Amino acid sequence: MSYLSLIYLVFLIGLFYLLLVKPQQARVKAHKQLVSELASGDEVITMGGVHGKVKSVGEETVELELADNVVVVFAKNSILAKK
Repeated sequence: MSYLSLIYLVFLIGLFYLLLVKPQQARVKAHKQLVSELASGDEVITMGGVHGKVKSVGEETVELELADNVVVVFAKNSILAKK
């Protein structure tokens, strides 16, 4: 294997890391921060597209109030974004 081939291989691996791995790590970090900062009263959207207000937050679950007297339990990881 020549040096040029080795340099090309290292370049491709670096490019792969910068374009795919690094942005995914940033998205995972941002989602973990979002989930850890959930508090009662936050309006959120789940991955399924359900909109609701956080009623209470547990270790692994979140209770969302979808309408008056309608409370549904979701996994914390299913929260996509805050409104």
